[in-house]
Amino acid sequence: MSWFLRMVLIVLPLLALAYGYVGSRLGAAMITLTNWPRTTVRRLILCIISGINLYIFLLLIANLLRKSSLITALRGGSAWGDFLVFPFWAGLILCVELLPLLLVMDLARLPLYKAFQRHKQRWLKYQATMSIVLAVGLALYVAIRIANDTFSLRLSQKEVK
Repeated sequence: MSWFLRMVLIVLPLLALAYGYVGSRLGAAMITLTNWPRTTVRRLILCIISGINLYIFLLLIANLLRKSSLITALRGGSAWGDFLVFPFWAGLILCVELLPLLLVMDLARLPLYKAFQRHKQRWLKYQATMSIVLAVGLALYVAIRIANDTFSLRLSQKEVK
């Protein structure tokens, strides 16, 4: 088994847990704020997560089937490979940045449990609003950073003796 396959199989369960938690929190926030049907929100979240991770799944399948031409196309910087790579990395960065913030909001309920029970509806609406604001704000930040870092080049000279 190649190094890539071993790493993907080690990281994939952790990635699935992270995306599952962030997706469930954002889905619950969307349901709270919009009153959309639960099944519609779940399908939307699942489609977004699947689309974001399409690159890694295609790369995994190509490695399992030993399709070297597909592996080369995905890893070699082809136009459609880049079309899949950027959403994967942006989604991964967004998920990793959002995960601790959502966990802190959930853990904040523990010491304030009695107050939470008295004002449950207001707290849930506030938490849903904050979750969506954080997700949108971080998504904008990640998009701006990717655009900035993609089109900037930094050269530095160091003398090595």
